[in-house]
Amino acid sequence: MEVWLTLSEAAAQLGIHPSTLRRWTDEGRIRARRTPGGHRRYAQQEILRQNGSDRESSPVGAVVAPRQDEPWKAAFQPADRVDLRHVGQRLLGMLTQYLTDREGDSGLLDESREIGRHYGMQSAASGMQMIDLIRAFLHFRDRFIDLMVQQPTFTRPVEAERIHILYKRMDKFMGQVLLGAVEGYLE
Repeated sequence: MEVWLTLSEAAAQLGIHPSTLRRWTDEGRIRARRTPGGHRRYAQQEILRQNGSDRESSPVGAVVAPRQDEPWKAAFQPADRVDLRHVGQRLLGMLTQYLTDREGDSGLLDESREIGRHYGMQSAASGMQMIDLIRAFLHFRDRFIDLMVQQPTFTRPVEAERIHILYKRMDKFMGQVLLGAVEGYLE
C-alpha cells in the first residue's frame, strides 16, 4: 500500500520549506497528486527517491537508521536526532533572517554560536569523536547552502557583488556555529 504525505510532511522529510516543495511541484521537478479538496499529496517513495535516500520505507514521523555515509548519526539516539533536527530547523530560520537583515546581525551570530555549543556538548556527551562532529557540521553546512540558494534572494538574477556579500555573510554565520560546536565539545 502506497503511503501519501501532506505537503508539510513531505517538505520536512526533504528538509526544505513547504513553499520550496510547492515551487518544485509547479516546476515539474517532483510529482504530486491533488485531493478532491485541492491539497497536494506526495508519494513517500517519491520523496525518499528525491532525498537521495537508500533507506527502507518507514512510517511517517519515524526516525530511520543512519546511512553508511553518515556514521556520525549513529552517535545519537533517535529521540536526540529528532531534537537536533528541530534545533537545525531553527538554525536555518535564523540563517535566513541573518541574510536578509541589512541593519546588522541582531544578535543572531551570538545565538548561532550558542546553538553550535549545544551541538558540540551533545556530541561530546554521546561519545562522538571531534572529527565526526566536524564531518556532521560540513554535511549540514552544505545542506544549508543548498537550501539558501533556493531562496528568492538567490533565484532571481542579482549582481555578482551581492552574491559574494551574501555568501560571505552565510560563511560568517556558519563559522560561528562551528566555533560554538568545538567550544561546546571541549567544555
